[in-house]
Amino acid sequence: MSTRGFLFAAVTAASLGGAACWNFEQAYDDCMATGRCTGDGGGGGDGGSGCANGLCPSSAYATTHHDGLNALWAVAPDSILFGGDETLMARWKGGTFSETIIFPGYQAPWISDLHGTSASDVWAVGINGLVLNFDGTQWNDANPSSLWENFYGVWSPSPGQALVAGSYGVRRFRPDGGYDELLTINGSAYLQGIWGSGSRAWAVGDDGTGKAIIYSADPNGPWPLEDAGMRVSSLRTLSAVHGSGPSDVWAVGSGGSVAHFDGGAWGPVDISSLDDLNDVWVTPDGGDVWITTFYTPKVYHRGPAGQWSSFVPPGADNVRIAQVQVTGNGDVWFVGSVGAADFPDGGVAAHYTTY
Repeated sequence: MSTRGFLFAAVTAASLGGAACWNFEQAYDDCMATGRCTGDGGGGGDGGSGCANGLCPSSAYATTHHDGLNALWAVAPDSILFGGDETLMARWKGGTFSETIIFPGYQAPWISDLHGTSASDVWAVGINGLVLNFDGTQWNDANPSSLWENFYGVWSPSPGQALVAGSYGVRRFRPDGGYDELLTINGSAYLQGIWGSGSRAWAVGDDGTGKAIIYSADPNGPWPLEDAGMRVSSLRTLSAVHGSGPSDVWAVGSGGSVAHFDGGAWGPVDISSLDDLNDVWVTPDGGDVWITTFYTPKVYHRGPAGQWSSFVPPGADNVRIAQVQVTGNGDVWFVGSVGAADFPDGGVAAHYTTY
């Protein structure tokens, strides 16, 4: 990866449909026709026509490229970045959706995760050593040494650095391409998700035998295995971690695996699911926890009352949802794709308001 300074070309895509084989308006109408989306908010609420399970469809966008979307990061409530297969990068800003391919060509790396600290400091990571940094104007290669690892998760603790979880552990990258090895794991083990709060960070993944593994440390390391009193040995591979603070951290993974850290110890959480869980997002107050399944339309939600529910977001019946994020104004975004998992027809970003 030697090319630098990838300009963010604005190629406007059509909203509410696009070129992908998915039609949000039709899906919305079908949802209404089946009675799943009701006029009273889908459960006695006051969301209005088409709302269900606390979500009201606002807008949706389908990519013109036949590449799925895997990741999103909200720079602000009105500025969202999306990353996808073959380095597809899309952006929603002020109601306008645009997209570009950073590395044109067959079998370019796919983007697996996004995170940033501001509009001028965003990171994207993916397979085959993909590490990019957006400086507010253009995407730059932040891995010129070409570490050919697969990177699955990224968290930026402060401007100018990113902690990246992948097939060989945790790396810290800087925009100039420099990096440090904070944690190196051997054998078949690998890490998929990483997140932190203040002076603490967590990385989760697979111990090499299909079981959960969790590391935790000061973001600058060292990274010891966090197993004392963890009580999650029965859980399978973990794919994502997120929280509202150092005493409220959630991790999710295969076979319905959910673990919660309360500041003292990890413990398993039963949400009555055998689904492979892909992503988790916790609101800053800890009141809402959102979980996506592994590329299916189903999501899980725990509200302030502490009760779990599972449902398909209105109009998203055919979308294989990958990630979820709640923006500062309370809106919920899902990102994913339509079509076959190996050969998607296109990427989808769906935007909901809440009631």
